[in-house]
Amino acid sequence: MKKIVLAALLLLAPIFGANSQTLVGNFDDIQFWTGSGENRSALMIQWRDHKTPGALVWGFQWSSNTTLDTMINTLASRNLGLYARIDSEGGFGTAYFGFGFDTGFDGSFSVSGAKDPIGNASILTFTSGVSDGNTGTSYETPFSSIGAGPTNPADRYQEGWLDNGYWELFSAQTGLSPTWDSNWSGGSQTIANNTWYAFSLSEPDSASIPPDLSAAANAVPEPSVAILVTIALVFFMLKQRSNA
Repeated sequence: MKKIVLAALLLLAPIFGANSQTLVGNFDDIQFWTGSGENRSALMIQWRDHKTPGALVWGFQWSSNTTLDTMINTLASRNLGLYARIDSEGGFGTAYFGFGFDTGFDGSFSVSGAKDPIGNASILTFTSGVSDGNTGTSYETPFSSIGAGPTNPADRYQEGWLDNGYWELFSAQTGLSPTWDSNWSGGSQTIANNTWYAFSLSEPDSASIPPDLSAAANAVPEPSVAILVTIALVFFMLKQRSNA
């Protein structure tokens, strides 16, 4: 019986892999939500690392007045693969230096090649998904880590702050073809119901790259990880049944 189940799962593996990362065109396409409340917002991160999908989306539910910073911190703390680096705060609020994604959802995410705002080598420490090096307001032009990247090549991580582009914030109302507006009010802003919020890494010359919702997918574990977890669960259930 166990051999039959294993064979069936292996035959279905390509199907699972093909469908595990579904594209997101509207709020109803978002598979995983966190938070609670009658209001909904979505967070989209669009990297420029030549990997697919081009962007990933998370859903957030909330009530009463809630800020963008709170949404990002909540999503990052729930082991949903999202990681963020913040540092010197400037005139537009919290400075988001970098965004990362742990493809395995195993909590082992780390970054290599990072620097602090004045150019010294730095080891980033992520607490509840966020590396917070902000020690106060600074209007200097801090370095971002052009060479920073995920320690695990399968993960995703990029930084940007003036010298090699920056993470530009956009917002848009829900819709099949949302109109994106560049948003300079930063993470301290109060988020709105039924609204997309997207960070898109600009070009090195700071030329904007508007979000591309057609390239966005649900933020879920890699297909191989999901398949292994499924197989492990099935064998566990069979073992429990045989021992009963």
